[in-house]
Amino acid sequence: ALALSLAVAAAVLIMRSITRPLEEVTRAAEAVARGDLDGDIDVKGRSELGALARAMRTMMDRLRKFASAQSELEHAHAQGETSHRMPAA
Repeated sequence: ALALSLAVAAAVLIMRSITRPLEEVTRAAEAVARGDLDGDIDVKGRSELGALARAMRTMMDRLRKFASAQSELEHAHAQGETSHRMPAA
């Protein structure tokens, strides 16, 4: 009975160590799909889930930079600081 209890406890801990990070990465992916880039992913580790979390974090950072540059370009255009013309080379 003790061995079974320990096995069940170990299984629960292992399951949580997988499902919690996976849930966090899933929430972040759903937020990005909605256009929400303000979140962050707080998953650490060297596992495959940790690698996935780092990749998602990098993707979100790059999307934030892209959105910021796009916003700056839109503002500059609205102020008349840009042109649709490209200089001839």
